[in-house]
Amino acid sequence: MFTYQSCSQTLNKGLKFRLLRSNRLPVSIIFAGRAIYALNWYNVSPIYPLLTDRFPAQSQYLWLMFALFLVGAGIFQVPAGIIASRIGSRKTALLGLLLMGISVSMIYLAPNLYFIIALRFVTGVSAAFFFSSGVSVLGYLQPEKVSRNVAYYNGYFAFGAGIGILPFTFLINSVGWRVAISLGGLATIIIAALALDVVPEGNDKSEVDTKYISKKLKDGYIWVVSAGMGGYYALNFTIGEYFKPYIQSLGFSGNIASVVASLTLFCGLVGALMIGYFARSNPIRQIVSIIVFLSLIDTLLVFANLYLFVIIAIANGVLSIILFSKEYLVVMLYEKDRSMVALDLGLLNSIQLTIGGGLSAVYGLSLGDFGYQASWLILSLISLSTLPLFAFAFKRIKSSGAAPVGTNQVT
Repeated sequence: MFTYQSCSQTLNKGLKFRLLRSNRLPVSIIFAGRAIYALNWYNVSPIYPLLTDRFPAQSQYLWLMFALFLVGAGIFQVPAGIIASRIGSRKTALLGLLLMGISVSMIYLAPNLYFIIALRFVTGVSAAFFFSSGVSVLGYLQPEKVSRNVAYYNGYFAFGAGIGILPFTFLINSVGWRVAISLGGLATIIIAALALDVVPEGNDKSEVDTKYISKKLKDGYIWVVSAGMGGYYALNFTIGEYFKPYIQSLGFSGNIASVVASLTLFCGLVGALMIGYFARSNPIRQIVSIIVFLSLIDTLLVFANLYLFVIIAIANGVLSIILFSKEYLVVMLYEKDRSMVALDLGLLNSIQLTIGGGLSAVYGLSLGDFGYQASWLILSLISLSTLPLFAFAFKRIKSSGAAPVGTNQVT
C-alpha cells in the first residue's frame, strides 16, 4: 500500500542516489565546507573593536589573533598534505572541519584574549588540514570539471568570508560576539557530519617513501610560484582583515565599513562565474597581469574616498578569485602523481601563508608608526616586487607540457 510517507521516502532516496552517482551532492558538501571554513577565518574581523573594549589591558596583542591563525595554517599545510597522501584526502579534510568546529565553538568559553589567540592558532591548524585536501577531493569526485570546480571552490570561500564580515556584524549586534562566533563553530561540525555521510573515499592514498616526499618538498617550481604570489597574497589577506577597521578609522559607520569591506569577498562569486572567459590563455601571464593591475589599483587606498573604496573592493573581489584559481590549476596540472596533489597545494599554501602571515604581522605593528595609508602603499609595492620570479615558473610549466584546462598549449 502506498502512503504519502512511503512515496516521499522513495523519492528522497532516489534523488539522493542520483546526486551521489553524479557526485553533485558530495561536491556541494565540499563547497559548503569551504564556505564555512572562510566564515570562521574572517568572522573575527567584526569583533576586533569589541575585543579591544572587552580586554583593554591585552588589546596590544590583538594583531596576534590574525597572525597566529596564518602561522598555524601555514606551518601545518605540509604535514597535512603528507597525512592526506597516507590516509586519503577525504579523512584529512573531515578531520580539519571537525577540529575547526570544536576550536571555534570553544571561543564562547574564553576567559581572556590569550585564550582566544590560542584557539585562533588551533583554528589555523585545522584550516590547513581542510584546504588542500578539499581541492584534492574535488579532483577525484569530478575530474572532468576540475577547472570549474576549483573556481567555485574559491568562489565559495569568498561567499563564506563575506558572510563572516557583513551578516556577522548584524548577528553580533543581536546575540553578542560569543554566541555569534560559536554558531559558526556549530555549523562547521554539522557540515563535517554531513560530509562523513555523503562524501565517498577516493583512490588517492599512497605508500610514498620519505625520500620521495623530501624530493617533492624541494620542487623549485612550487617554491617559485608560491613566492611569486606571496607578495600579493599578503596584500589580499591584509585587505580582507583590515579594510573594515581602516574605513571606520576614517569616520564612516561600522555598517557602511562592513558593506564596503564585504564586497572584496562577495564579488568573488562573480569571479568564479567568469573563470570560463579566462580558460584559453596562458595562466602564468594571466596571473602576472592581474597582480600588476590589483597592486596598482590598491595603491589608491591612500585616498580617503568611499566611492573609490567600492571600486577597489569590487576589483579585488572579482579578480583575486580568478587569480588564485589559476594558481591552483597551474600546480595541479603540473603534478603527474594524483596522490601528491594535496601535498603540492599544501606546500604552496604553506609558503604563501608564511609570507602573508609575516607581512600581515609587520602591517599590524607598523600601523602605529606609519598609519594605514603608508602601510597600504608599502604592501602594494611588495606585491609587485615578487613578480619577476614567475619568469622561471613560465619556463618550467612550458617545458613540462602542462597546459591550462581548455587549451592546447602554453604559449
